[in-house]
Amino acid sequence: QITTRHHHGPVRLVHLEFDSGLLQRFDDLTRVFALDLCAYAVMSNHFHVVLYVDSAQAEHWSVDEVIERWHRLFQGNLLSQRYQE
Repeated sequence: QITTRHHHGPVRLVHLEFDSGLLQRFDDLTRVFALDLCAYAVMSNHFHVVLYVDSAQAEHWSVDEVIERWHRLFQGNLLSQRYQE
């Protein structure tokens, strides 16, 4: 819980809940892709992220490497699966 003091009223207690699964997913994405998570903000019904895309790193990846990285986190689709065969 976070205690905040407002100049128009008494102390309010704000309970923040954060889905650790969401943070884990960001961690997975930054390990597999050329991304860095710079900042994030979780709201009651949505979230904001600031990402750095390391395009210099990603430009050196072959098509095969991009698909392999994608399949580390996602099932892919029929086309990407067949391409890897």
